Amino acid sequence: MNIYREELLDRYKNPQNMGEIVDATNKASLKNPLCGDALSVSFKTSKGVITDIKFNGIGCLISTVSADMLADFVKGKTLREIKDMSEEQMLQLLEMDLTTSRKKCAILSLGVLKKALCPR
Repeated sequence: MNIYREELLDRYKNPQNMGEIVDATNKASLKNPLCGDALSVSFKTSKGVITDIKFNGIGCLISTVSADMLADFVKGKTLREIKDMSEEQMLQLLEMDLTTSRKKCAILSLGVLKKALCPR
């Protein structure tokens, strides 16, 4: 097993950003109907910048790790930067070659994050 694969397994077993922010300014949930993965995200903003973010849910290694990595990546970013982030950028963040169906798992966290940008 290579070092990168071990890092992914460790992040899956011990995600750093799992949980919920009770007094979050934004929240959303989303489910991947193809595989059943479900993620929720909650975050706080100050002056249009994400100051804290947590995710929760049930998912495969790819969706869990991508949510955890995305949470690390977006801390300190503006809401505009998040809105403009593409699926391709999300996949580049993971640095993995994925099949089409696994890409859906990888971009689930970006989808729920963007959904939370427009709370209803």
